[in-house]
Amino acid sequence: MSKSNDSDNDVYQTLTAFLTDWLSIRKTTKLTPSTRIFHDLGVDGDDAVELLEAYSEKFQVNLDKFSINQYFGEEAPLNPLDLVTYLLRGKLQADKKPLTIKDLLDGIEKGHLK
Repeated sequence: MSKSNDSDNDVYQTLTAFLTDWLSIRKTTKLTPSTRIFHDLGVDGDDAVELLEAYSEKFQVNLDKFSINQYFGEEAPLNPLDLVTYLLRGKLQADKKPLTIKDLLDGIEKGHLK
């Protein structure tokens, strides 16, 4: 294995450890490069914003041109009537673009996430 592959693997391990810790994912949960942050891990709303801010800070990734609303929905409202609407609309959020662990790795490599 080349040094580049070792380095890539180290970054991957660091990223998955960061996600596992930050999201309180069980260590037995299998994360792969194709794991989707919203669709598979259920990260959404303010949690997505906070996760990406922590990711940006830890890995020095610029998010200025990243359009979070294309990948994640809004935070759930507290009003019960609004919550029902939110849940129904949530079913339609399947149209959100997938953001994968591979995308986050690419962001680390490039220094920005688009």
